[in-house]
Formats: sequence, C-alpha cells, structure tokens
Amino acid sequence: MNIDLSKPHFSSSNRFLLTYQCFIAVVAIAIFFTKADVFLERKYGVPIAPLHWMAILAIAIIPLVLNLKSKLNYFPKPILIWSGFYLAISCFGLLIASPNVPGIPFETTIQDLETRCLAIFFLLIMSVLFTTDNFRVFTWARKAFFLATFLAIFTNIIEFINPETMKLPESVAGRAAGFYVNANESAMGLILGMIFSIVLISKNYRLLFVLSVLFGISLTFSRSGFLGWFIVILMFNFHHLVKRKQITSLLIGIFLLFTTFFTQADNLAYLTKPDGTYVFNSDTIARIQWLKNPVGTDDPDRNSRLNLALEAWHKFEAHPFIGNGLSSSREINSPLKLEEIDRYGERPHNIYLVNLVEHGFLGMLIFPSLVLAITWQARGSIKALARTFAIYYIIVGFFTHTVLYDNYSLLSLAFIACLSRYSNIKEKKKLIINNV
Repeated sequence: MNIDLSKPHFSSSNRFLLTYQCFIAVVAIAIFFTKADVFLERKYGVPIAPLHWMAILAIAIIPLVLNLKSKLNYFPKPILIWSGFYLAISCFGLLIASPNVPGIPFETTIQDLETRCLAIFFLLIMSVLFTTDNFRVFTWARKAFFLATFLAIFTNIIEFINPETMKLPESVAGRAAGFYVNANESAMGLILGMIFSIVLISKNYRLLFVLSVLFGISLTFSRSGFLGWFIVILMFNFHHLVKRKQITSLLIGIFLLFTTFFTQADNLAYLTKPDGTYVFNSDTIARIQWLKNPVGTDDPDRNSRLNLALEAWHKFEAHPFIGNGLSSSREINSPLKLEEIDRYGERPHNIYLVNLVEHGFLGMLIFPSLVLAITWQARGSIKALARTFAIYYIIVGFFTHTVLYDNYSLLSLAFIACLSRYSNIKEKKKLIINNV
C-alpha cells in the first residue's frame, strides 16, 4: 500500500524546535552540499575552515540531540551500526598497515584514520539533523537542494564563460566545477540535487529541469556525470517520475545538444582567453575527443587511471583476505602531476577497489552495505527515490573514491536514510490504522 508523502505531516512537536530544525537543515545544505565551505576558504581566504563549519553545526544541533529521545524511532539505526563496522575495520587496517605499506609515512595513515573518524562523525550529526517525525523538514530540505542545484548550474556557466572568476590552483582549464572545485564532484552534486528535488516540480516542467541539469553537467565534461545522469533518467522513467511521452522530446533534445557540440568539438582546441592563453588544456580536449570516439581515442587521463587500477589490483592479489592496511591504496609512483596527487600518492578512482586493497574481500562490502542498508526500508512514494539513489550511488562508486568522506556526499546519505526511515514508519502506521 502506498501513501502520499508529498505534503507535510504535522504533529504536536514543539513548533519552534521544528522551525529551528528546518532552518538548520537549509543552512547545512547551503554550506556543505554546495561545498561553499571549501570554496570560500580556498578562493577568498574565509577564516572558517570546513572543520570549523562542522564544529559549528555540531553545536547548533545540540537542541535537536536533547530532543532526540522523543523521536528516536525515526533515527536511521543502520547508519549507527554501519558506522561501528566502518570504524572497527578502519582500526584493524591501521594495525596491519605498518608492514604492508612501504613508502607511505605512518603519519599519513593516522591522518587517513582521522579523516574516516570525522566522516563518521559528520554522517551521524547529519542523521540527527534530518531525524524527524514531521515531513516539513524534508520539504524544506528539498527546496534547499533545488536551489543548490541551480546555484551549481549558474556557477558552472559563470566559470565556463570567465574561468578567472572561480579559478583555483587545482582547477582544470576548460572544465567548469563551480563551488565544487572538482568537475566530477560538480556533476555528482547536480545529479544528487536532481534526485532529491525532482518531486517539487510539476510533471509538466520536469523535462526542462532534467535538461537544465544535463546542461550543467556538460560544462564539466565529466564522463561519469553523463553516465550517471542517463542512469537516473532511466530510473525516473521506470518509476513514472518523468512523463513517458516526454522521453521522446528528451532524446531529441539530447541529440540536438550533442550534435551541435560535437560538430564544433575540433574548434574548441583553438579557443583563447583575452590574454591569449587557450581556454581548454590538453586533458579537456582529450576528453572531448574521447566523447566523440570512445574506442579510437587515446586519453592520457583514462590511461593513467587504468594504470592506477591495475597497480591496485596487484596489491589486492598480494593480500586478498585481510587487505594491505589503511593507506595502502595510495600509489606513490603515480604518473599524475604533484598538485593532482592526494598527499603521498594518488588513489584509484574507485571506492570498491580502494577498499579491496586496504581491507581485502570484506572491504568490498563497506560501501554497498551502507547504501543498501539506508534505502531498503523506504516505502510509499519515497521508495522510487530511494531506489534511484541506491542504483546511482552503487554505480558511481566505480568512478570515485571520495564518496565516504566528502561532506556533500555524507549529507546526501544521511538525508536519504532519514527520509527512508520516515516513510517506513508512516507506512506501518497507516497499515495499522487500516487494519483496526
């Protein structure tokens, strides 16, 4: 039996505390989901580091923690169980790291453990923030996701037109990223925003919305972004979240967009800025050529990632049962430039491979167990969104290794976990009422 969760469900909860929770949820999305905390510090030197923002948020949710007992049943307990499992396997990885990770300073391994602990802490406080017995919190959060999505599209356009406005040392010429700094993360943020906010839009205008997101992704030249968008659209179509008669128009729109783009692709290499420098670097041009001809194009970036993946696989084969230990997935002989390396070695861009190398066969379960645990209990109208999120996230794990410590990703996991838990409880209550 399905229930309609599209409208807020009010309870006798303290109205002020509810309003406060909605406000903090919106602020958290504005700061962490958009990655404004990272961008503002790196670009403008704002004296509040991401860690400080996290501490401020932890203090801000103290009233919600004190009130958690009254709605404890709505807290997504799978996150708590998974966090304990993740912490335990990480500590074990630290214990076996010393003999198995030559070339990596032990201080770096300690920092990796600290990063995981901070990620667990952030995931838990975001879960507390979104734990509610009133759907209004999710409604306001969705509105914030919607605005964040269009902010990402807007900043990508601005950066594409005038790269200097958002340029950072790690920025890749010709690939817009906005506040996300990393173009692949920008594409991922756009897709997550689309998943969370699609239901706010009338079905008559959802086609325009998903095309706007596709346009924002196209400015990032992210291959995983294009694939992820296509997968999500297929799920939207399967669950009737987008009118099926609009799919034809959607395909025509995509065809025209990419036909126009590819006919001009060869000319993009010669675009210059006012100072005479080229807009696109060799990596971006290689990506464009690869999109035109995935089989016959030599892409240095793709080749370097394949080399990292092969090296990681050889490490896994050496210790397949208990793994090589924390930080062992770092490749100190990475062919990438120093500024592109994530401190003492580049990791494979694959969360499954990273965990296999560091924790053996058991590591393969770390990421999918979290995604499935927080979405399986979704019911009613939320079930379609949870399934879409789960399938997208499980697939995107093959293209990134940062989903378990990027704050915007952890926030998204906490949001869908609490939303799924809420729908499960409301569905059970409705079944009980109907059976009385």
